[in-house]
Amino acid sequence: MPTEPGRRALGATLAVAVVLGGVAAWHALGFMDTFNGPPAASVRWEGRSAELPTAAPSPRRVVLAVVDGLREDWVDALGFAADDGARCVLDAQLPTFSRPNYVALATGVPPSLSGVRTNDHEGPAQIESVFDVARAAGYRTEVVTDGTDWWGALFPSAWREARFLDKPAFASLMATYAPAPGSLTLVHIVDVDDQGHDHGVAAAYGEAAKRAGAVLRGLWGRLDRGRDTLFVTSDHGHIDRGGHGGPELEVVRTPLLVLGAGARGAPGERGCHRSSLDLAPTVAAALGIRPPAASVGSPIAAVLAPELTEAAVAPASPPSEVPDLRGVSALPLAVALALWLAAAGLLVRAARRRGRGEPPLWHFVVRGAAYVVAFAGIVLGSEPTVSLSAVWLRGPWIMHMAALTLAAAILAWALTWVLNASLRQRPARAAQWVLLFAALPFAVAAGAHGSFSGGPELGEPHAAFGLLLGDFCVLGGALSAVLLVAFEAIRRARGVAESLVPGGRPRRT
Repeated sequence: MPTEPGRRALGATLAVAVVLGGVAAWHALGFMDTFNGPPAASVRWEGRSAELPTAAPSPRRVVLAVVDGLREDWVDALGFAADDGARCVLDAQLPTFSRPNYVALATGVPPSLSGVRTNDHEGPAQIESVFDVARAAGYRTEVVTDGTDWWGALFPSAWREARFLDKPAFASLMATYAPAPGSLTLVHIVDVDDQGHDHGVAAAYGEAAKRAGAVLRGLWGRLDRGRDTLFVTSDHGHIDRGGHGGPELEVVRTPLLVLGAGARGAPGERGCHRSSLDLAPTVAAALGIRPPAASVGSPIAAVLAPELTEAAVAPASPPSEVPDLRGVSALPLAVALALWLAAAGLLVRAARRRGRGEPPLWHFVVRGAAYVVAFAGIVLGSEPTVSLSAVWLRGPWIMHMAALTLAAAILAWALTWVLNASLRQRPARAAQWVLLFAALPFAVAAGAHGSFSGGPELGEPHAAFGLLLGDFCVLGGALSAVLLVAFEAIRRARGVAESLVPGGRPRRT
């Protein structure tokens, strides 16, 4: 019959496992929401432009087309000739999610200053965009999209006319659509990104890129090539499986095509490679207006005619503040590891008080480490990248990780019984060491996340993803510990039942 101290140990272990698992699940589901914040004081905009039109704007039309999710190495799928206009490669901002990069493209402000760092950001960006400047200068500003109203949410005062359409309505409109004279128009195509998330960079992705190219070539055919200008770019790419957010080259590198009036002579400067923060000043230079006040970019001379870049207007009030980056510090990592080692010390002390017949300390260490090895093997064997790009869609990825976590927990439980047979290890004690080692990846990731400058958008994106993996490692360890305690409780209860005679009295031995 189990002793009272034994029951207390089982109950305490079970309680700790449930609490740790609940905290890990809560943190994994809400962690990404904590990245966003208000913009830095130096870039905050009150929604009013300082300039008013002094004369009628030029009747020319400038179109900025954003093909969401289009990788730079797939730009030829759009169907534009290689020598048609000028080309460049733009680096998207980290983390490579859509909302932060919409803001970067439109304002020239990086996520470190804008406060828009994930797709969960809510409300206006509170930063002046090139569309706000153009509207204040008298240009007609329009936006047409095929599946998202995020541009309207981020820049609510920027548009004179906004059309946020579903895909059939978008296709119908774009078959004949032509911007009004004297306008700056944003055309945003989401279909390519949708296919990337759903199917990866494969046949469906390529077909979506071809459809987007057909739409843009049709639009280009309705513009005046001697007077109007078409910019084509993207907000981010995709890893081959589908997904973005991390620093992989195929995710960061995006295309830029500039066609029509003001485009530099084809094929432009070879090796042009700039930041997406330079797009807003480049569009402003093409329109002959100043860039957004807080832009940290500059016009891309490699894609614009020299007379446009030479006449480019300087920002009205360039930002006086740079990101307040903390230097890389070893202190957070040291604190996290110290806390973990303190917990390990407590278990070591308890193990050294073992009674007669208890296994040596190294048996417990082997058992706890076995779970981490099982978890790491399952996750690393199934994930194409260890960065935020692995989260191809948040809901399905959570379910995917939950399945991997459950598999790791069951494997760890099975390993326990194998090791118990050879190491004579108590399952309840083993559960405590599983919990300890399950917390080690989270402690390392949390320390690394704190050690880098200000978070994933400013420092190391892998550290942020490591925190999410750490959450699931803790959750799996908690599930494994619950299984260990539950089966030990069942074994003990069965032993008690077998020790009783049918009438409920203890058998005589």
